[in-house]
Amino acid sequence: MPEAKIAANREIMLKWAEALESGDYKQGKGTLRRRLLDEITGEDTGKVEQCCLDVLIDVCRANGLDFPPAQVTTGGMVAMDYVYRAADGEEYTESGVLPGPVMTYAGLFQTDPALYVPPEAEVDVTSATQANDQQGMPFPEIAAAVRYTYLPTEDAPPVEVDG
Repeated sequence: MPEAKIAANREIMLKWAEALESGDYKQGKGTLRRRLLDEITGEDTGKVEQCCLDVLIDVCRANGLDFPPAQVTTGGMVAMDYVYRAADGEEYTESGVLPGPVMTYAGLFQTDPALYVPPEAEVDVTSATQANDQQGMPFPEIAAAVRYTYLPTEDAPPVEVDG
């Protein structure tokens, strides 16, 4: 089997693709995770919308990464942030791309990881947030791009990635 040009954690990449294909996640845009409010009452429904990268955060947490859950950091806001303390002792807040510890755990080298689609696809995508937010690709299509980028097969050799 060909080797991926991006040395990501193959097990995590496979689980990420499977999670995106599962139908268990409601896709959102513009932030990693957003609380859903009742349209009539404005009350919190307990449900969330997630960017494809937030699904990856869930996968990493479910597979052993010790990382805090998302939280609401500003009163009344529906967007949720990840607040964490890094190895340097500093506290960081992230709401749009992968937090550093998640990126490292997944074996990625960018907080907005490279993501490519097969040549026959009708979109031009270079990153996960571009696929999710700008192109509006549904999760199953993003899962196919994850497989194409990080899990090459004999039928779909690895893409060349600079970085």
